[in-house]
Amino acid sequence: MRKIVIQSLSGFCAWVTVMSTATVGAADKVYTGRVSPLDGGNELYYYERAVANKGTDIVNIHSTFYPNGEVALIQKASFDGSSHLLNFFEADHKQLAMQATLIVERNNDFQLVTYEKIQDGKLKVATSKLPNGEILVVGPTLYDTIWDRWAELLAGSTVPVRFAAVERLTDIGFNLYMQDSSEEEVVITMRASNLLYRLVVDDITFRFDRRSKQVKSMDGRVPVMKKKGDDWGDLDAHVAYQY
Repeated sequence: MRKIVIQSLSGFCAWVTVMSTATVGAADKVYTGRVSPLDGGNELYYYERAVANKGTDIVNIHSTFYPNGEVALIQKASFDGSSHLLNFFEADHKQLAMQATLIVERNNDFQLVTYEKIQDGKLKVATSKLPNGEILVVGPTLYDTIWDRWAELLAGSTVPVRFAAVERLTDIGFNLYMQDSSEEEVVITMRASNLLYRLVVDDITFRFDRRSKQVKSMDGRVPVMKKKGDDWGDLDAHVAYQY
């Protein structure tokens, strides 16, 4: 992939628009997720997952809405249809008034990850290098990674991933492993690999139908947020999926 350097705010906005709309085919809705507090209560958000094609890439689109239909967050992730390696990600986070992108470039030695975000009228850029073989994921590609590594997880292996936190311009290490299983259900846990992160991010739990591999529910940190006074704070929630 050709390296792109954005040198102005207007240039960034124009480039995001082109990357978002160009050559992406029609999207098919896969499921809806209903987001509610972990301790019960009224639905806070709902989101839709849709999948489209862009050349040889697959594009996963997550659109999150308030109950009244107002948009809270749009995320789009593009990954290679054969290797399933992440190539591009963008987020339009209405609550944080933030737009962010991630580009991954690969060579024989490493993966170069470039983060760019606009918030409060300021453009910030950061880069990181990951060894080839490390799995970089974002919200819209996490389940694809679990499905890709399904046999390993069911065999008891731990699958390490790097989760890209675009709002922080960095990635965070997590481990995926099977917590429990039955004839009907498989429970996968995602745990921060760093003890310090574990103190602030609780384990995230996913329940899958064993036969179809469809995700049934999720409990843990979600990308949308909750109000704390005049500010927004992190939200741990229960997500129930409908097909």
